[in-house]
Amino acid sequence: MREIIIISILYSLLSSNSNVGIVKSIEGKVCVKRANKILNLDIGSILKQDDIIITKSSSAIGITFEDGSRVVLGENSIFNINRYI
Repeated sequence: MREIIIISILYSLLSSNSNVGIVKSIEGKVCVKRANKILNLDIGSILKQDDIIITKSSSAIGITFEDGSRVVLGENSIFNINRYI
């Protein structure tokens, strides 16, 4: 029983910061706020839970999540991946 609890705790710790999606298309300047850092995104960039995607003027992004669902954001958007199950 103790082993199951330890495995469950490790899994929850690892999955909380795991990859949840990938940038499939990008237009203009799009960045991500991750752990109080601002990073520029490019096609192929990996997205993680708790990322905040920010599009600027004349910008757009297409994201494909691990489950195959897709999101497209237009200019001047803010999208918070606060919970991905």
